[in-house]
Amino acid sequence: MNKRKMARGLMRTNADISGMKAKKIWIFGGVGSGKTTFAEKLSEKLKIPFYTTENFVYEKKWGEKCSESMKRKNIQAVVNKPFWIIEGTHNGKWIEAQVKKADVVILLNMSRPRLFFRVTKRHIARKKSGDLGSWETLIKMLRWAFEYKSSDYEKYKKLARGKKFIILNGPKQVNEFDYAEELK
Repeated sequence: MNKRKMARGLMRTNADISGMKAKKIWIFGGVGSGKTTFAEKLSEKLKIPFYTTENFVYEKKWGEKCSESMKRKNIQAVVNKPFWIIEGTHNGKWIEAQVKKADVVILLNMSRPRLFFRVTKRHIARKKSGDLGSWETLIKMLRWAFEYKSSDYEKYKKLARGKKFIILNGPKQVNEFDYAEELK
């Protein structure tokens, strides 16, 4: 695993999760759906560390990609822990086998216009802060947002088969999500 901090959020357990069945939570959604923000809030409330699939894919943020074997090794180190939250858009064989270890799969289902707006807004904010993100990167992310709605959504539903599967349609449902009730 790379040297940068893998888990964000709090690393201790407490009574919040002791009575819960859902201690391993996977969050899917398109680029710009709010996965990281949602995972951060859930991590804080439940006192469960969260990880992003980018931690498993890149040696350094947006740097050199890890080999397939390294991705599997990195993700195995996390999913074998007793509790975790993992969020991301990545999919593939290295992810599919690990999703099976989740107790709950949550899908943040946002409309295409919302995804496009958020991706564009993020790109502009990064440009203003001096990030060297290119227009090509923006176009690529917009394409990923489009593809998520047309193909990845069905993949995620299929991966969640046999798991508690929660679909949050739009920001209102995300903001009103009652983790204590829904994750029992």
